Amino acid sequence: MKKTKILLFVGMTIVMLALSAAEFDGFYFWKNGSYTRFDLTEILFVDDKITIGDETFDVADVDSITFEKPDETAEIVTDTLYITYDGEQATVTPENVVGISSEVSGATVALTNANTDREMTFVLSGESTTGSFTYNGSYKVCIQLAGVSLKSNTGAALDIKCGKRIALELLEGTENYLEDAADSLGQKAALYCKGHLEVSKGGTLTVKGNNTHAIKTKEYMLVKSSTGGITVSGAEGDGIHAGQYFKMNGSTVTVSGVKGDGIQAEATGEGDDLDGQIMLRGGTLSVNVTE
Repeated sequence: MKKTKILLFVGMTIVMLALSAAEFDGFYFWKNGSYTRFDLTEILFVDDKITIGDETFDVADVDSITFEKPDETAEIVTDTLYITYDGEQATVTPENVVGISSEVSGATVALTNANTDREMTFVLSGESTTGSFTYNGSYKVCIQLAGVSLKSNTGAALDIKCGKRIALELLEGTENYLEDAADSLGQKAALYCKGHLEVSKGGTLTVKGNNTHAIKTKEYMLVKSSTGGITVSGAEGDGIHAGQYFKMNGSTVTVSGVKGDGIQAEATGEGDDLDGQIMLRGGTLSVNVTE
């Protein structure tokens, strides 16, 4: 019986296996939380490169290759989900993740996270003029903006209903945009965070608030020095409204076209030493409000 040579990568080691052609069912390629099957003819090994379909990778970047079709109905334990917008549609991958329930209607996505043993990461990308993302959960989470543009027609563009620390990462080299619906639909801002929002990474974010504020946090907002830049291009209320305090350690924050305050930090009187403060410890802040 004719044998087929198959390359199996184990860490950084290349192992040669001899399998019969009849036993070989193909490769299943895991990317962004989902599997895609490829025939043997679609896999090419050249020097230290592996080409799968129309994508080429360094051998060192390959975690594993399996010869068995995965059970796509089984629940998956993973720390990362990908939310991809494409016009009036959105997808969440992978499906069947332990502790995660999702509701997708067109480009409106709502995720509920019941996991409290590990920090989840949600990666948003793509473009939609009817899209939004809502997160519910009781544990800290990381939301990565990886080149996403959302203009919601149902309320906030990004609505984070979690009172814990929210890491908002603007991935390096990406431009991101958030805009809420113009009609009064009860949203608190185009970007709302119930907890404390910590922004970092080298991408940029532009936010426009058509109803009330552009950005609002119930607790504090921190802009880390690694942040590429934040722009508020307009707001019917405040440009940035922080429930406790606003702090910049660096970056560039530009606020213009707002009818309320450029930046507002509430004084709640709850005893926090930083309550009601705006702290600038680096970077550039530019504010231009509309009278």
